[in-house]
Amino acid sequence: MKAQKQRRSWSVDNTVPAKRTFTYTLSIECASEGNADLKAVENILDLHFQDLVMDDTFVNELDETQAVTIQVIPNFGKK
Repeated sequence: MKAQKQRRSWSVDNTVPAKRTFTYTLSIECASEGNADLKAVENILDLHFQDLVMDDTFVNELDETQAVTIQVIPNFGKK
């Protein structure tokens, strides 16, 4: 079964259009075999990124005064 792409985002104010975008790639590598619960992993990442958006230090370093949005987009099986 192919995993569906799901976009989640958090913003201080969803009415403000983005003027700057910074894109990072996060890779999680596991050394052993196993069956990861990818939904649970995604939920944990979502919670941590939600905390990051509310972190004053993070927002200050972005030099942002209106809104910050972080989107978690699964890319399973892509290279």
